[in-house]
Amino acid sequence: MLALSQWERAQSVLADYEDLFSRSRSLQLQFNIALFVISLLIVGLVLWIALAVADRMVKPVSDLVHAAKRVTEGDLATRVPTTFENDEIGTLGRAFNRMTERLETQTTALITANEQLGSRRAFIEAVLESVTAGIISLDEKGEIRLVNSQAQSLLSKPIDDLLDADIGKAAPQFAELVRDGVENSIIEFASDSDMRTLAVKIVGGPTGHVITFEDITQQLLDQRRAAWSDVARRIAHEIKNPLTPIQLAAERLQRRFGSRMTEDVTVFENLTNTIIRQVGDLRNIVDEFSSFARMPKPVFRKENLDDVLKQALFMQDVAWPAITFNFISDEQPVSLVCDADNWGRPSPISSKMLQKQLSRKPNPAPISRFPMAK
Repeated sequence: MLALSQWERAQSVLADYEDLFSRSRSLQLQFNIALFVISLLIVGLVLWIALAVADRMVKPVSDLVHAAKRVTEGDLATRVPTTFENDEIGTLGRAFNRMTERLETQTTALITANEQLGSRRAFIEAVLESVTAGIISLDEKGEIRLVNSQAQSLLSKPIDDLLDADIGKAAPQFAELVRDGVENSIIEFASDSDMRTLAVKIVGGPTGHVITFEDITQQLLDQRRAAWSDVARRIAHEIKNPLTPIQLAAERLQRRFGSRMTEDVTVFENLTNTIIRQVGDLRNIVDEFSSFARMPKPVFRKENLDDVLKQALFMQDVAWPAITFNFISDEQPVSLVCDADNWGRPSPISSKMLQKQLSRKPNPAPISRFPMAK
């Protein structure tokens, strides 16, 4: 009986042990699960804290990167938040802000200066276009940097051929003056087959030269014309004085001796009529000569060419009595529209050609003047 009770007690102790062992394993599993969950929570919290700290540490650098991108896009008003801490990030942020502030200030100043330069340039161009003189600006290499429309007109070249062109090729006369250091000069400039007289003034500086020139061709012509008019009036006054006595003498010879002539009556009448007519023409020429120093205006009308030629031939016959002149013409009369009163005077074109020939030859040969019609 004692052994049976011991066995039963042993079985009871074994059952309690097994129950206690199963309960311990369950508690151990629950503890492991709880430990794993707690560990996961701790690790997550640590990661969150680490990320928060890292983000806080990296955020200033990220702000600098984004601010630098905005600056590269042209937003110079970009600033980054800074702290008063004396660490590297704070120092870098404050330096970045100072840099962008200076860039913004300098850029604003440059834009303002550029706008002022643009307005001044427009004003200068407007002034240059309004002046009557030609203006050319050269750099230190002698290339044209600025030219106004008046200079373009006087040089007779398109503005595209003048800008950035060498002054030696665009206007060799100006290049020679610049090379010789001449400040004021008067030159003859050929433009579109016309010879112009230009008054040139050159101002030099360390950055180049400014050439101003003006066409004084008409001014010189006006001065010459005024001087010629004054001299012509004086000469015409001296020429006009003997014309009246000559005309009166010819008319008196015609009245007094015309009826007494027995031989060469026609020649006498032609001579006296020629004297009276030529004196009248000279008087008209002198009147015009004294007033405007020019030949009288021609009056064109239909004339008989035979009559005009006979008159010219008669004048040559009187002037050259040693030469026998014969006049031969067709029976059919020929009409000519001309100024019979001015027949025999050299035309203005022939006078200019004669002056050019005389100016070119130092000792010109005698030139015979033949009658010609205007």
